[in-house]
Amino acid sequence: MLVGIPIIATEIRGNKDLISNDINGYLYKPGDIKSLKIKLLKILDNPDLKNKFIEYNKKIIIEKFDRSTKTNDIYCVLSNII
Repeated sequence: MLVGIPIIATEIRGNKDLISNDINGYLYKPGDIKSLKIKLLKILDNPDLKNKFIEYNKKIIIEKFDRSTKTNDIYCVLSNII
């Protein structure tokens, strides 16, 4: 997500946790090749959409998975346990 590639992934649990369909990428049902083809063509034919997905994904990764953010999250959890 951070490397600047638009995401098209199968609609399974781990992917659905990171990708919001039509917001920061596309999800398709496993085995649905027709849906995959349509979504690929949408991205290939629409550079603005591609760039929207890329920028949104970079923002999400930086906000949610930044080292200091994760360190603070872990500290808060451990503080509540101790």
